[in-house]
Amino acid sequence: MRAINSLLAALALAAALAGPAKTTAAADAATRLTWTGYGHAGPHCFKYKMHVVVRLLPGKVSGTFQQQGRPLYHFSFPADAGGAFAGTVQIHGGKLDLKGTATPAGGTVSLIGYCTFAGALKPAK
Repeated sequence: MRAINSLLAALALAAALAGPAKTTAAADAATRLTWTGYGHAGPHCFKYKMHVVVRLLPGKVSGTFQQQGRPLYHFSFPADAGGAFAGTVQIHGGKLDLKGTATPAGGTVSLIGYCTFAGALKPAK
């Protein structure tokens, strides 16, 4: 009985020292940024809707982008201390240049290919 009480006391102390736990969903939402908008810089680009999700990780960003009605693409790029990132993603036989900044408070994203998509990243809700 004494061993069980000691174990319970140790667990209670460990939980108190650890502080309140964030749920996985809450922690994930705090590190995810999104943007949805329309393209420009081409004759039909204003009709094309893009959705971008950026996930902040230590020293890098990863995420997805998808033009409405098109395949979902994934990316992962190094990010500097200020959250700046840039890289190229291969898409249906071509390429798309993706760059931006990302911090927990928000950022920017720019996707440049046949059309240009750009906007402000906002924390996911």
